[in-house]
Amino acid sequence: AMVIAIIEGSEEWLKQYCPENILSLGVLGGPFDEHALPWRERQQECAATLVAKSLGVIKSPQWENVIRYARLNDTNGQTNPRGIAEVLNIYNNQNQNNIDAQVEACNWIHVATFIKYHDRENKDFSLDRIWQVAKSKPEILKNIGVNLRYVREWVDRSEEALQRHQALYLEARQEWRDLQAANRAVSKTVTINGRAVKICGAESDNYRMGAYLRSQTGEAAGVTIVKNRRGQVQICLQREGGLEAGELAAIIRIEERRRRGKGTMDWCRARMVGKIPEVPEWYYFLTKKFAMLMNGSLSYPFTDPTKIVFPELVGMVLAGINIKLFHPRHKELCRQGQCAGRACPWQAYGLARCRPKTNK
Repeated sequence: AMVIAIIEGSEEWLKQYCPENILSLGVLGGPFDEHALPWRERQQECAATLVAKSLGVIKSPQWENVIRYARLNDTNGQTNPRGIAEVLNIYNNQNQNNIDAQVEACNWIHVATFIKYHDRENKDFSLDRIWQVAKSKPEILKNIGVNLRYVREWVDRSEEALQRHQALYLEARQEWRDLQAANRAVSKTVTINGRAVKICGAESDNYRMGAYLRSQTGEAAGVTIVKNRRGQVQICLQREGGLEAGELAAIIRIEERRRRGKGTMDWCRARMVGKIPEVPEWYYFLTKKFAMLMNGSLSYPFTDPTKIVFPELVGMVLAGINIKLFHPRHKELCRQGQCAGRACPWQAYGLARCRPKTNK
């Protein structure tokens, strides 16, 4: 998005969208923040497409591959493991507490994107292709004010980050085994829609823990819950087999408000995708493959940690995805088709399993 803005943005456009010499991309609910769009629109948009549309170049052949690559990575998670988008994500994850390193990495990705802008016929955005083009077209580097040594240095640093990424996966596997041995890991299997779903949870600062737990070479979990040392939590559901997170989003958001002394809220609104002002601590992210509830992320590292303790979160996840589960204190009444009404704390969630009873 930034490269498109730099190359295509007129002085008038820059004055309009960068009034303080800052262009907000993908954040703060501005015109180039896809997260502020309704969910269906957001499935096809990212900051790059919004900038390209604003500049009138969304259908320009010279930007076709850049926009396609940005959209696939941002909206569908389709990525080349050696592609520059994946490299940036990995590098920033490994430098979460080093803003200067993240800025340097962003500058490198901008350079790599400039190089690809001049390699328009090729759809390969891998490190290998970037290096190949940089060597064969030195005039590109001259135009953007960098030399071949800079590109080589960053290709090497990117390679190191990729190797570290793989090593962290193996470290996550060992850490999980250690947590299990110490009875500090959560591993449960429940039946959802006739299908066994594994739920795994852990407290870990390894950003690869969730990936390990979901992987078929790891724990093959359909649902993961990972809490970091700051107390922030990420919950991920694989939507295959009918797993959805709408009811879970309502439960967690309503309970977050309760624990902060803010009272309850409308359960329909509590299910909304994205960020809602009533519960800024939790962001509900949805793609075709995954549903995520994020209490903080790489983009929002300073999000206030949840007030919900880890064991309670696990219980909420179970309640949110298992339609046959009822409140322990009222379950016998529920199974008889009756409702305890306001005496049941779950009534506020608007669960589908409860609504036919409460409406009687």
